[in-house]
Amino acid sequence: MLVLLILVMAFIFLMSSTNAVDSRNESRAISRVICRIFIRDFDSLPFGTQEAHVGHLNQALRKFAHFFEFALLGSVFYMTLHTWGVKHKIALPVTFGAGIVYALTDELHQGFVEGRAPEVPDVFLDAFGVFFGGLIVWIILYAVMKRRKKKEEAAAAASGA
Repeated sequence: MLVLLILVMAFIFLMSSTNAVDSRNESRAISRVICRIFIRDFDSLPFGTQEAHVGHLNQALRKFAHFFEFALLGSVFYMTLHTWGVKHKIALPVTFGAGIVYALTDELHQGFVEGRAPEVPDVFLDAFGVFFGGLIVWIILYAVMKRRKKKEEAAAAASGA
């Protein structure tokens, strides 16, 4: 799990290391493909209308990417703590705290990348992503453990009867 955690952190670092022009061009290209899939006759629309659609989707896509990257970080961080035997009551706050620290350093790092700048709203979005990812794993693990406990109790009751 630790290797996966390091890979997710490296991926986030790599994405944050992309200069503003390349980053914008990559996300706009993805937005354009999505528009072509979901907007009927997109290519026959006037260029200005196409650009407006791409621009709106691009902004949402970039924010979703921030959220998703950090939700992935939160889920993998929580799973790593779980595999190390950290109790659930401690794992979620530790995951959240570490995620906020990583989000802050990520934004600070972007301040050194050409054309990019740290943005406080992104730290909040990243923190929410970390919390969401960790919470999803916590819910899944809780449900699995509860189900396992019920099966064990049923088996014990059946063998004792």
